[in-house]
Amino acid sequence: MDKYLLLAEASRKATESEIRIVNEYEEKLSLTEDNRTSIKVSCSNGVCLRVIKKKRMGFSSCGNLDSSLVEKAYFSSRYGPKANFSFPRGCMSDVEVYDKKKHDLQELVEKGDEMREVMDRARSVSYVILIQKKLLCISLLNTNGLDCTYKKSTYGAVVWAGVSDNSCGIYNVGWSCFLNRIDFPLLVESALDKITTAQKRCKVHGVTSAIFSPGAVQTLLYILFKVINHGGKSKDRGTVKRNNRVANEQFSLYDDGTLAFAPGSSPIDDEGISTQRTALVEKGIVGGFIYDLKTAYDTGSRPTGNGFGGLLSMPTTLPTNLVIGLGDMSIDEMLRDMRAGVIIDGANIRGQNAIGDFLISFDCGFRVENGEIAGRLESGVAYANIYELLSDIRGVGNELFQADRGLRVSLLTPLVYFGSLNVLDGSMQP
Repeated sequence: MDKYLLLAEASRKATESEIRIVNEYEEKLSLTEDNRTSIKVSCSNGVCLRVIKKKRMGFSSCGNLDSSLVEKAYFSSRYGPKANFSFPRGCMSDVEVYDKKKHDLQELVEKGDEMREVMDRARSVSYVILIQKKLLCISLLNTNGLDCTYKKSTYGAVVWAGVSDNSCGIYNVGWSCFLNRIDFPLLVESALDKITTAQKRCKVHGVTSAIFSPGAVQTLLYILFKVINHGGKSKDRGTVKRNNRVANEQFSLYDDGTLAFAPGSSPIDDEGISTQRTALVEKGIVGGFIYDLKTAYDTGSRPTGNGFGGLLSMPTTLPTNLVIGLGDMSIDEMLRDMRAGVIIDGANIRGQNAIGDFLISFDCGFRVENGEIAGRLESGVAYANIYELLSDIRGVGNELFQADRGLRVSLLTPLVYFGSLNVLDGSMQP
């Protein structure tokens, strides 16, 4: 069935209708230290229909343009969420997200073999190398005049490496819409440098200064972002409001869906709103929130181009590329200033509450003594309050790193240096 015929049929039953068509092709390559290589190639197609009938939303999806979508969406609108808004005419941002150069599977295999060759030089190191390619073609049209199509490519490389007893795991990532913008050699060389440093074990327990690497900053942002954007979901709830201070003036955070080559970027969101740059925190002060169409209407705000959905779900509010503002400190300056402390290289949330208290576990960390990295910490835990921690920032790095672990949302962040953190090293536990 033609997409315009489907839209016309839907418009006869609903006040407004919207169609999203997604075509996806993906290649995944996995290499391990025991010389095993696995390759997975997949493709998928999907059509999503969203309708507004009597100010309620209905939704249906399937693998092709099928007329049954209309009846299913119409039926679900009887029990769907309220929709006191209209679908937009739409306007796409000018952002580079598609690599026109063709990169076949053989090229990915060759890059994987080159990375494996470097990793094999190290002894007693277990590792996994993942290389991924994803091509998207997305079409959006609605009954208010929107009719657009864009293509997007995303390439990624992940290196996980562990010392002989696997008590410390190193995780490096690189993602881009353009394959040639990923520094594959740097990913493996950096991992080996960290593994070399991690051979010596160190201990730490108590309150100490801490540098958070991009992987650890990512965890902090999940905690902060959840609390911050909760305040933008309705007019009368949320623990954080616009113009509240949540950090000291060294900390700024943006959501930017217009960054060239970034995996979270796109010219338009899944509702037809052009993407944009939104200041979430500027110099420690909450500047704004991100919205999809529904949350924007519910709060009397404007949509920010952050409405994204899957093939089985309606769009909801999601970030694009989270970017932390640069500071002016190098890693060497941070180490000299702290003299003694820890570097947290990766962390996972173990618990948090509504007032910002949290507990994280870290798989890998490093001990700093006399301004130099002395060795690795055993896996352990750290706890703090997110607002108190962000108010105790002593320095922000002068270089951006990637910390994202997927194709949907990306994070660009410098190193962040905190004055104090409560740390319990796993080696100190009985």
